[in-house]
Amino acid sequence: MKRWKTPTCVARVLSFTALPWNRIPMLRDTRHLLERHADIDEDGLRQTAAQILGRQFLYLNRARDREAYRVAINHYDYFRNLFDAVGWSLHRDDDFGFVGVLPAETENFTRLKLVDTLLVFCLRLLYEEGMDRMEVQAGCVHAETEVLLGRYETLLKRKRPGLTDMRAILARLARFGLIEIGETDAGELLPRLRILPGIRLVTDSHVMERLSAYQAEAATESDEMDGAEEAQP
Repeated sequence: MKRWKTPTCVARVLSFTALPWNRIPMLRDTRHLLERHADIDEDGLRQTAAQILGRQFLYLNRARDREAYRVAINHYDYFRNLFDAVGWSLHRDDDFGFVGVLPAETENFTRLKLVDTLLVFCLRLLYEEGMDRMEVQAGCVHAETEVLLGRYETLLKRKRPGLTDMRAILARLARFGLIEIGETDAGELLPRLRILPGIRLVTDSHVMERLSAYQAEAATESDEMDGAEEAQP
């Protein structure tokens, strides 16, 4: 049986074991940077790089990210050169207050499972819809998990993941800095979501086209299977 290929535009999430930062020397200009800025030391540079690597995105409005975010922004050229030296690209968005790193296409990176990838597509759609309705708060869009799953079922004609699987998927996407998991309302089984602006970096601007391509491929595969079944004696 044919296996669906994971769409590539959301595959650029970091592998948490891809780069051992404790073994990577700092750049040659580290000494010059430290001489010019008394507010940072080498350990601070390493810790900031490690946090960018471990979380993929740092957000100004998240308390746990704020210090590292400010170090990264204040010394942005340094960190951009640092990641560029290992073939990755650092990005910043001053409007929405975040900085994040993407692995190059040629690097080893984590490839999401198909269901995770398709849910990321749907998250991006919900994010853009929230933008269009001017419902953005601090660069983020709030959504119910049930709405996300409804969009997944409607657009993709796929069965929704089970409750346990869905919770695990949300935890993975939160770890990559794409969403934050909120409270679960009384009577509900799944939590509210806060879709973070980093969703735009790990996807591209052609989400609907890729979803349509997936739907067409799925429909073709279904027709082929139906034809094969009808041909059997």
